[in-house]
Amino acid sequence: MTKFLMVILVIILVVVGCNSRLSPDVTNEEMNIKGSDLTADSTRLADVDFVTVPDFIYYVLHEEKLDSNFTHFIRRYVKYDGYTEKVEETLQLIPLPQKCTGVRDAKVRLLAADPEQLALYPHTFLSEKILAQWEEENYEAEIEQENTITLAELKSRGAVSRLNEMFAVKKPTGELVTLIEILEGKYLDEASQVVRELDSMPRSLVYRIALTYPDRPEPVSGSIAVAYSVDELGNPLELTFETAYINEQGISTDDEIANFIFKMREVLINNLGLPWLQFGVFFENHPHQASLAYTNVNLYYEGEQEDNQYREKIFIH
Repeated sequence: MTKFLMVILVIILVVVGCNSRLSPDVTNEEMNIKGSDLTADSTRLADVDFVTVPDFIYYVLHEEKLDSNFTHFIRRYVKYDGYTEKVEETLQLIPLPQKCTGVRDAKVRLLAADPEQLALYPHTFLSEKILAQWEEENYEAEIEQENTITLAELKSRGAVSRLNEMFAVKKPTGELVTLIEILEGKYLDEASQVVRELDSMPRSLVYRIALTYPDRPEPVSGSIAVAYSVDELGNPLELTFETAYINEQGISTDDEIANFIFKMREVLINNLGLPWLQFGVFFENHPHQASLAYTNVNLYYEGEQEDNQYREKIFIH
């Protein structure tokens, strides 16, 4: 009887030991995190806040580490799911070909054995912590770069709600006036009727232009208006930027007025310090209003688009 019990005990110990070797040593806390809802505070980075965007999924990579057995490489992400409007933390568990001494060693061995396992989830933004770690490791991250997304791209989608940076208009007003006049000379259609106002001071600008084709049976019109003033450092005291376009035959950039509005908008937006604010993106992702908080001002965007017209407004509070 004693021998029989000893045999049973040995079998149990062998089975338990095998299971422990086959399973990654991920803690209960780590497994509970995966797929759980998170609060804003638990996912917040020091310099930027993110929000979900309708019909779009992206990730923020927060951490890389090994499990306690040094047999699995772990990446910790926060997932922003615009389909479910959920923010969840998720883990990427990658088995290692052999035990490793650290994160850098693990990635080197994975690069040699199966580099595709190092691919990030699609549309991954790299946190400052990860970038600093990769720089310290002298890690080139060629595989990872394929699935990354930049802060400018996330801003253009309305995925960023706060930035720990100042917003400033740094372009000298005189240079901006020169650019406006160059574009007017190049793209204004002589057949259009123009109503125009341009008034500039060293730290302020008012520019309004409205265009129509009075002789066409179907109305076609477009307009741009920008007004701002800044302090000696370029911090905006006021800023309003508006565009509009109407064409009863449908919106088309082949139309001369539409082409002028698009070109002038591009130049003004870039020189106002908003090159990431791509035309039309907010219409798709935020049909009514979006906002971005800088350390000195809150920037707001309103817009709407239909088959034959669109309008947008950018302003600060």
